[in-house]
Amino acid sequence: METRFAVRTGSTAALLLLISACASGAPAPEIAPPPPDVDPVGVYDFTVDLDGMVVAARVEIVHDGARGWTGTVESDAGPATVTGVRVEGRRIYFHIPEADADVRLCMHGPEFHGSLTGSMGRAEIKGEKRE
Repeated sequence: METRFAVRTGSTAALLLLISACASGAPAPEIAPPPPDVDPVGVYDFTVDLDGMVVAARVEIVHDGARGWTGTVESDAGPATVTGVRVEGRRIYFHIPEADADVRLCMHGPEFHGSLTGSMGRAEIKGEKRE
């Protein structure tokens, strides 16, 4: 019984110490967000399969200083820009304004699969990132 009381007293003392440290007016340390699981910078060769029509394409994503990640697409449909690049775990998301399409890639090492969704419908994507 006395041991139980001692543990509670010790826990209470630690809690009071923590509260007093927080109330001391010292600025809270800034916590940086964790780095993404994958680096989106690179060249991605892939195919888009839209109802049996397969188109080869290449996306290059770069880090452009204050603008963040941006890029370009090269395909038989012509060049396009890549905007709104973001990374969540092993997934890379971006938008292609010229096609009004959103792209989702799920990385598995250098290989990936995903989808392109836009005004033309939804298409499956698969390919490989060059290292």
